[in-house]
Amino acid sequence: MLVSFKVANVYSFDSMVEFSMVVPRKTSRHKNHVVDLDGMPVLRGAIMYGANAAGKSNFLKALKLLRLMIDVGSCRSALGMQFKRGASVGQDMVFELVYSAPGDSDIFRYRLETNGDSVLHEVLELLSDKRVLFERTRLKVDFPGQEDAWYHTAMDRSLRKDGLCISQLEGRGIEDNAQSIAGASVFVKALSGVRAINVIHSNASMTANSFARLFDVQGFRDFLLDLIVAADVGIADVQWHPLSRPQMRMLLDSRADDGNDVKDGISFMQRMGSFFAVARKDGDTKAFELRFKHGDVFMSAREESEGTIRLLHMSGFLFGLLTAEETWFVDEIDCHLHPFLAKMLLTRFFGEYNARSQLIVTTHDTNLMASDVWRTDEVWFAEKRGDGSTDLYSMYQFTPRYDKNLAKGYLQGLYGALPFLSRKQCHG
Repeated sequence: MLVSFKVANVYSFDSMVEFSMVVPRKTSRHKNHVVDLDGMPVLRGAIMYGANAAGKSNFLKALKLLRLMIDVGSCRSALGMQFKRGASVGQDMVFELVYSAPGDSDIFRYRLETNGDSVLHEVLELLSDKRVLFERTRLKVDFPGQEDAWYHTAMDRSLRKDGLCISQLEGRGIEDNAQSIAGASVFVKALSGVRAINVIHSNASMTANSFARLFDVQGFRDFLLDLIVAADVGIADVQWHPLSRPQMRMLLDSRADDGNDVKDGISFMQRMGSFFAVARKDGDTKAFELRFKHGDVFMSAREESEGTIRLLHMSGFLFGLLTAEETWFVDEIDCHLHPFLAKMLLTRFFGEYNARSQLIVTTHDTNLMASDVWRTDEVWFAEKRGDGSTDLYSMYQFTPRYDKNLAKGYLQGLYGALPFLSRKQCHG
């Protein structure tokens, strides 16, 4: 679970800002939104508002950038991503993640300072035990309390100036060899916690391979059907339909294959918004298209609305939130969705999904800023300062009464984070 994320001198962030999921004060409102994490009450959800270009998406991009650097093992993905104005010009970028691992209450803190060319400082701590797991300054790495020589051997001569220590541990196989490396289990937990935090942008979509893997997972098809039926988009079933020989030749001639085999002899591809499967066995080839049943008619994804396709692509992370302890940041949750449908997804998440999953979303839709969906400490704002940098803050600091119309107060300017339109712009 995410506890907090801090960032400085990245994208539109100048001085350090913090997004926190820690409950500031106990209340009786929406108790099912709170999880006890090693004695710390942590929120399961949050929603963020702000004017266009205020920095909502940049916040998600900063978190995704950190994940990317950890995944590829290099800080060079951050080259040129510093804030370009104000006091931070020429200063180092800072990322700090406080989180727990799935199925565990231990709390970790990972901090990275970099100029994009080199890692300047990197530290991983187990806050629950007040213990530093490793600390690295440039190319010098220390593992306090770890007597096993494996840790330093894993770093010696192979850690580059741009390489991340946390990634190096994974690359050297700490998970595969955890039984033989003293103290490895705590690093494995730390790595699993990072991988459970994900970001999806409004234009993101599942690849054909990803969708096909999910479609074969027990329970996903029923989950997808339940989701689209509840959304009232007129779909009663989803099935693979065989293509005719001419249709199959057109598909194969398009060279639309976008991935490797998911199962022996079966590959998946995406073409014009539709998902296809091609099965090759004993010299014979068959092709199938995923189609949606409306009444007695099965239709292609190309014939479905943008909202239905958006729901289809969202089903992957929603299924993850239902079945696992994951944290998902979703940009523009309302994109292509009716406000009632977006609200339904949020209320279903809090009411039915895994009790330790988290959903953090951005939106412009004030219909979703409702006290029957959110606590005031779950509503956040991104506001642009005079120098173009982004500030983040919670509605909680304004202490509004829960029974007041939160959206009305926001639109009246009580909480800031609104666009300022000139009279000429408003009236043409």
